[in-house]
Amino acid sequence: MFPKNFILNGCVITDQVAQSLVAQRNRYSYPKAHMCFAVEAGPLHLGDTRSAEAVHPMAGQITDLDLDRYHTKLLHSNDPVENLLGTISTVFWGFYTFGPRFAMIRATRHRDGYRGKQASTPEHVAECLRACTSEDLGAALGQLGGLSQLGRTPFASKVIALMYPEKAGVLDNKIADALAVSSWAEGAPFQKGIGDVRELRYQHRYAAWCDFLSTISGRLNVGIDDGAAWHWGKGSTRPQRWRAIDVERALFAYFSD
Repeated sequence: MFPKNFILNGCVITDQVAQSLVAQRNRYSYPKAHMCFAVEAGPLHLGDTRSAEAVHPMAGQITDLDLDRYHTKLLHSNDPVENLLGTISTVFWGFYTFGPRFAMIRATRHRDGYRGKQASTPEHVAECLRACTSEDLGAALGQLGGLSQLGRTPFASKVIALMYPEKAGVLDNKIADALAVSSWAEGAPFQKGIGDVRELRYQHRYAAWCDFLSTISGRLNVGIDDGAAWHWGKGSTRPQRWRAIDVERALFAYFSD
């Protein structure tokens, strides 16, 4: 993906690097699974009279900009019940590749609490999300540490990435393991970034990861502004500019081989 000493040499984006990122971003194929408000009584009660139900993707339906906007809107809503739906849906989405039933179990554990973590009420989730600002993404990650299923980097970072896709990305085990053996990332401040999000060292490493992703996305967009054909988007999709989350998704696709 990146040449050796890429970071040490200042993260220079050549056409070869850019085209590799475009190709990998276009390969990203994570399922478009999520949860929505149920028309009738659904399996997960959320508070007041509302409940949630699963939306299972059809074959070939992948996570797209519409799903990103859906989650971002819920996570930033002024309605605490929508906030809870946003976190439940994010957990369900993130675990979906382990199987729909397993994803529902994890979403239920997020709502009900698990292993000493309290139930995720709309009010508690809203309080945590209000404290998550884009000015310090590491500190934002730490604000989620008290919520069931969001105590460690992989899933807390999914929530932050969907709250602030322009500036943040996911740091999960697959990415972290691949970074550990990537020569271009040797000694990078985002290495060994998986852990308890309430610990400052993991907050700092996650913030460094987001800084790296934002640097790459910013330079790709500068290239686009200068006339380079560095947009991502395949088929009939309108060519897209880059967000931090898009750089992470390109790397996720690359590391999935």
